[in-house]
Amino acid sequence: MAQESSTPPHAAPVTATVLVVDDQRIVRELTARMLRRRGYTVLAAATADEALALDAEHSGTLELLLTDVVLPQQSGHELAAELATRRPGLRVLFVSGSQQHPSQAPSGVPSDFVGKPFTAEELLHRVSGLLDGVS
Repeated sequence: MAQESSTPPHAAPVTATVLVVDDQRIVRELTARMLRRRGYTVLAAATADEALALDAEHSGTLELLLTDVVLPQQSGHELAAELATRRPGLRVLFVSGSQQHPSQAPSGVPSDFVGKPFTAEELLHRVSGLLDGVS
């Protein structure tokens, strides 16, 4: 994972909530930090079960799921499908060390893919693109 960059002074404020799911603690923490520095509200989980519990506890909106494709016990694809039924309008950014684009995004759910390692600029570009509807 590349070093983080600071938010450009001209960047528009953001208000979206992102659920970050990655079983690698360092990746999860760095990703969450990159997003928080840009102004996103971030929920973070190590497993699909933790993510589903966080979602159930979170009474606000959830605009984006950012999930590793490979997770213990349940894949990122399965997690995305389950959350998409709970959260209409959810968008999904899949992350993986494999450079293959995942083809199992839930039907009708806007999604994108970013390979590890990624830079803060690349991550933020993908996230804003999905949230702005230009993935």
